[in-house]
Amino acid sequence: LLGFEKNGTPDPSFGSGGIVTLEPPAGKTLDPTDVAIDPAGRILISGTASTIGAPHGTGLLGEGVPSPSRAVVLRLLPDGAPDPAFGSNGIVETTFGFPTPPVVGGTIAEGSYPEPSAEALSIAADATGHPIVTGSWAAALSSCYPASPILITKAFVARFGLSGNLETVSTAPPIDPARRGVSLIPAGGERVLFQGDQSEPCPRGGPFNELSSLALLSSSGTAEPSFAAATLSYGGVPRAALDNRGRPVVSGWREIGFESPIRTAVTRLRTNGTLDSSFGQDGVAMLSERTQPPSFVQKAQPVAIDASNRPIIGGGLASLAGFSLTRLTARGALDTRFGSNGIAAIGFSAAAAAEVDTLIVNGAGKLIAAGKLKLRNSPEAPAIAIARYVPGS
Repeated sequence: LLGFEKNGTPDPSFGSGGIVTLEPPAGKTLDPTDVAIDPAGRILISGTASTIGAPHGTGLLGEGVPSPSRAVVLRLLPDGAPDPAFGSNGIVETTFGFPTPPVVGGTIAEGSYPEPSAEALSIAADATGHPIVTGSWAAALSSCYPASPILITKAFVARFGLSGNLETVSTAPPIDPARRGVSLIPAGGERVLFQGDQSEPCPRGGPFNELSSLALLSSSGTAEPSFAAATLSYGGVPRAALDNRGRPVVSGWREIGFESPIRTAVTRLRTNGTLDSSFGQDGVAMLSERTQPPSFVQKAQPVAIDASNRPIIGGGLASLAGFSLTRLTARGALDTRFGSNGIAAIGFSAAAAAEVDTLIVNGAGKLIAAGKLKLRNSPEAPAIAIARYVPGS
């Protein structure tokens, strides 16, 4: 973890010279997946731990699938030190009481899987400071093709107490039918906006577009009746944010047709989960091809919302090898008062390509973009860049 001062220099009060190194549990690997800040300024991190050398599942002919994993939640104090009041010296490992996945159907009926498995993919803190985590758990060992075992996963949402005890875990609709929970966004009080990935475990070909779901959940993980769970069609998993009226805004790439270029689509929903027809065309605004992600990293473009409910979408410009930010009006049109005709760009001389991965609007209204650079001289060793922008009019 890297901590910075407001002027972009390393924060000497954070870890050692602005850097905190996360140590994995003994004998395990650790894959951090997300970070959040709770109301007390403590740092929450979700991740997945796997035991080194642990047995994995096998199919009929002995083919392996990934070893079982455990969801991990870490809490650090604002200075980066482990919080001794949370879990075991700041860390909790769990599989949430899920069962060992059974082997089901097809040609791998003689296969096996050794124990329960779960992964944590996103974390948020509600207004009371409770960590809320989403991810996936292994529901079955199955196969797409003869003698080709895969794990069939389902999504979950779990809420922890302030000391790290597990309070609730839910897999019920509208969390189901998502295969993975990929994002949680605080939605006021103890509510969160859940985003799930419904992509099929055994795709049959056809368009790249897949289903992504959104649901507003209470502290117990149940659906809020005021919001009808929404299902959107995107290529891969899109990114979501909430504006200051509680309306979800979703950004991601969409395949228009096999002969057409991939375009970024921005969708806005009403607070009840239906498409907001006052935004773009029937709730959807399509971005210019100029702001498409470069070929080396085709993924959903992050979205942030400013105080005037204008969406800002992060991307990359292949021609400049740099970051791009596109701002739309609150009605979904390109905001020509922002940057150059709606697009602000910054290039990096040492980069062959660049892409915004994270985008936020800070308390002063400035935009902070962070992402990966593909360096000209070291293409296999990407660097990280952080840029801050003045919002303009």
